[in-house]
Amino acid sequence: GDVGAVLMLTRYLQRRGFENEAVTVLEDAVRLQPGNVVLIQAKASLHVVRRELDKAMTLYDQLEGIDPWFGTMER
Repeated sequence: GDVGAVLMLTRYLQRRGFENEAVTVLEDAVRLQPGNVVLIQAKASLHVVRRELDKAMTLYDQLEGIDPWFGTMER
């Protein structure tokens, strides 16, 4: 439930080359906290790094539904 811990684990996994596991961690966290803009933004950023822009844009659309200003700025 701790957003900071989830982000630290995600960054650790990314640095170690376990990007698929990092995505899984973020997916689980977003499933538990669907309105958390920090987690959604982190997941979208990870998709951008992986060049999965269609998935990132879907998440940015979701962000715009939660907070129009934040979602537009991220896009």
